[in-house]
Amino acid sequence: MHRCATCSAPSVRHLCPVCRDITRDAATICVVADLTDLLAIEASGTYRGRYHVLHGAIEPRDGSGATDLHVDALLARVRRPEVTRVILALKATRAGEVTAQEMQRALERLGVEVTRR
Repeated sequence: MHRCATCSAPSVRHLCPVCRDITRDAATICVVADLTDLLAIEASGTYRGRYHVLHGAIEPRDGSGATDLHVDALLARVRRPEVTRVILALKATRAGEVTAQEMQRALERLGVEVTRR
């Protein structure tokens, strides 16, 4: 196992099944903290966009910040012209809220629509 080259989800191939699926909406990226969040959204069967897995959340008390997450890769993806919307699907915890706020500030500077779920 390694991480998908595009979304950072665990994958046995260079690209995960979602990133390989050309029928998925490339204009929308759903940001999740970890694989369990991605799997929960996929189980609903209602979301047909792409994902970005951060592998954690910002936790100031533990000293973890945005540099510990895969934020740079996300920002690079959002700079592509086909991406128009980012959904922040982070947990309603203190760390999730801090992470969502930081992500929202960074993403809005890029001119992309940002929503939170």
